[in-house]
Amino acid sequence: QRNPENGFLMHKEAVLGFNAKRIGDIYRDADRPEDAAASYARAREFYRQALALVEAESDEYAAYQEDLNQVPTGE
Repeated sequence: QRNPENGFLMHKEAVLGFNAKRIGDIYRDADRPEDAAASYARAREFYRQALALVEAESDEYAAYQEDLNQVPTGE
């Protein structure tokens, strides 16, 4: 699957991270903070896995890192 924002072919882990973040946002909006925190934790883990699959100096790495930075940490 290609990311429509940047045209990069997305790794499965990045797609899963994106989806887990969206689920966390839904839980957050539904006032279910524990479920949101769990979904955000899964999103962070998926994005870390995606980062491990690409070259550290690549544009894809920068895009995945930016996506990871958008996931709330709950801290």
